[in-house]
Amino acid sequence: MLKQILLAAALCTISYTTTTSADTFRAGLNSYTPYQADFRVGLNRTDNIPDTEKDESTESIQGEAVLKYWDGDEIGKRLFLSVPYELTNNSKGTSHGLERITLGFGPRGRIDNFYWYFHGALTFPGIEKGPNRYDFRFGLMATYLSPDKKFEIDIHSFYKFTGEEEKDNETVNPPDELYAGIVVGYRIIDNMIAGGGLTALVKEKDYRINARVVLRWVFSKDVHLELVGDKTLYSKGIPGQESLLFMLRYNFDLDKPSK
Repeated sequence: MLKQILLAAALCTISYTTTTSADTFRAGLNSYTPYQADFRVGLNRTDNIPDTEKDESTESIQGEAVLKYWDGDEIGKRLFLSVPYELTNNSKGTSHGLERITLGFGPRGRIDNFYWYFHGALTFPGIEKGPNRYDFRFGLMATYLSPDKKFEIDIHSFYKFTGEEEKDNETVNPPDELYAGIVVGYRIIDNMIAGGGLTALVKEKDYRINARVVLRWVFSKDVHLELVGDKTLYSKGIPGQESLLFMLRYNFDLDKPSK
């Protein structure tokens, strides 16, 4: 059932998505409830790299469900489960399926107006799509909020250790990845935050730097939407991309009695 829901959402939404990253607004904060669910849909277009095995453009539609749990204020814990589904189109044809589930956990806390979250995360082999290997990453997400909560700075960084996999009777181990992003936002009206920033991905001597814009609409304490757009500014050895991610977030409490 989850597969059909994610595929339907992806095909019914006209938008673009990047690979999953959490460097949007309030990255280091927890909500007022212990649980939060993200439903993300979009489409990503990557450019070609001439004279390499990536000498073609690729378009992909991706749906993703992310469930989060957290507790504490000045100190606590946070964990998440990510389940992605992807539809890909390139010169080799079209493919779709459930991708690689990621499970993450770590401590979180607050120092005055600075909110932080350290985490480790394990990505499992692809279920129907994606590499057949285990990856592990550790990283930091953090947010600084001004005293009036109108201005914020958000950062997200991680280092990923890529695992080995068998491909064409050979053992392949892709280069590890270093990722960092920063977003600055301002509450322009009571229910809207706007801003932007930069993201960077490094794989050995190759790199990609993207510009990012973010809009957030707050409909209530429980529901808000975010629109995240990326465009590559500079790249070397990594395909450039243009993407737009549509994200619905819902805060809830399983222990709260239903009305």
